[in-house]
Amino acid sequence: MEYIVFKDFSLKSKKQLDFFSQNDPYVNIKYGEDSRRTHTKWDSNNCSWSDIMLFPYNSDHERFRLEVIETNTLSPDSYMTKEDLCVPLFMSEDVQYNINGLTFKVGLYRLENAHKYEKRIEKQNEVKDEVLTLKRTVDVLNEYTQNHL
Repeated sequence: MEYIVFKDFSLKSKKQLDFFSQNDPYVNIKYGEDSRRTHTKWDSNNCSWSDIMLFPYNSDHERFRLEVIETNTLSPDSYMTKEDLCVPLFMSEDVQYNINGLTFKVGLYRLENAHKYEKRIEKQNEVKDEVLTLKRTVDVLNEYTQNHL
């Protein structure tokens, strides 16, 4: 089965959307009806993600949507970047994109048993995001306690 593989995400942002600290970005990719996202990088305008995203290739979908989103605690999340891009047409050759400070690679690959890896990757990303969210919550509570008690 053929898969679109997204990897090697790196952000160098000049856009400052967070009022209290540096940005809290994550990357979201939408392809067809599916979407995948990285975990949130707290307080970072320059960061990278080791996440790998797999999507089963569907020739009916020639484009994917890239979103870089700033996580907001007290208000709705904000878009840092939102672009519709073409899926690479060549097997096993990564195409590197650089969109508004975000670089990443996309490739079209024939992978056997990829569904096993896809589930494992999703679970790892969920756990990372939960741990980072808990850490951020503790940091906010500690800061509040220090300033108000």
